[in-house]
Amino acid sequence: MSDSSPPLKVVDADDSSKNKQEVHENQPHQEASRLEKLSALGMFFIVGPILIFLNRWILVEKNFHYPAMLCSMGIFACFTFSAAAVTTGRATLEHREMMTLQFYLGRVMPIGFFQAATLISGNAAYLFLSVAFAQILKSVAPVILVTLLLTAKLEEPSLLLGVSIAMIVIGSVCAVTGSVAVSLTGALLMLTSEFCESCKLLWTQLILTKFKFSIVEGFYWISPPSIFWLCLYSAIFEFPQMHQEGGFMILSTNWFLFVCAAILGLLINYASWWVTKCCGALTLRITSVFRNICIVCYSPMIFGDVLTVSEIFWYLFATIGIGVYQYVKLKPEVAKKVTLQTVFSCFIEPPQHIKNGSLRPEEASLITVET
Repeated sequence: MSDSSPPLKVVDADDSSKNKQEVHENQPHQEASRLEKLSALGMFFIVGPILIFLNRWILVEKNFHYPAMLCSMGIFACFTFSAAAVTTGRATLEHREMMTLQFYLGRVMPIGFFQAATLISGNAAYLFLSVAFAQILKSVAPVILVTLLLTAKLEEPSLLLGVSIAMIVIGSVCAVTGSVAVSLTGALLMLTSEFCESCKLLWTQLILTKFKFSIVEGFYWISPPSIFWLCLYSAIFEFPQMHQEGGFMILSTNWFLFVCAAILGLLINYASWWVTKCCGALTLRITSVFRNICIVCYSPMIFGDVLTVSEIFWYLFATIGIGVYQYVKLKPEVAKKVTLQTVFSCFIEPPQHIKNGSLRPEEASLITVET
């Protein structure tokens, strides 16, 4: 993407290039327009819940207990889409010469592995957990991701950022404490899924921002290793059971549901990449938490669950935390100024004009002299 704005001063070419690269790496989403950001977030927000409920319906109601096989269909749709775009000339592989064995093993294969692990463990968790509790467990994901982003120096720490993350986690966890059934196996699977997804998002943001991969090109290179890991797991752990339990019969009988799941898998993967490229990995996770809160709130209309006043209060508390985070991202210069020292000074240190013994003009005009 070229920079069309004229330079304000003459600088050394190497320094200018270095500065632009640093700004691009630290703020990966500034080049995206507001409309593009809203479109990406809207697509991610709408498609995700539909796919969640459809996958759970296939896994539980249709007794298709093979999450790797189910997830591989969506990833295969991603590769088919990207290959068709490249073949027809709609997209180009600008980094083909970069794809050396060392680069592919070190940068691309980890994303494929973590994506496969995320999908397998996350979908397997629905075999043991309700939709509500599975979504609430995802509230710990921002903590994991923030830790990884801070370690990789892709996110700048601030007081407001920490407050927003704490509010989201506390609100989400308290909202369902003691209200849903807990399975240790399901909880471990979902936490494993969230850790793997955070690792995947970190590596994805590194590739998209530092090497400027397009969304389609990312699909083209990352989908094959993801399919490889999913098929390997399925061949070892799922194929024998599918043969014995009639899994292939379920697949052929309900083929329309699996086609829909594949298309929705393509759309949600595209939306995830799009949000990561436009807004950053942490925004993707926070939006996902807000989406999960909404899923839990309207799940009573689908599954007949009952929400108490306490649960609604903590959901609203978590939503406020999401609002604080969005403010941090929209006003980073203001967020940097909010520190513990500035907060304490508002309560302890008097304003400068009071310490000097003077009044502001607007305050002086309010004073009337009594005779």
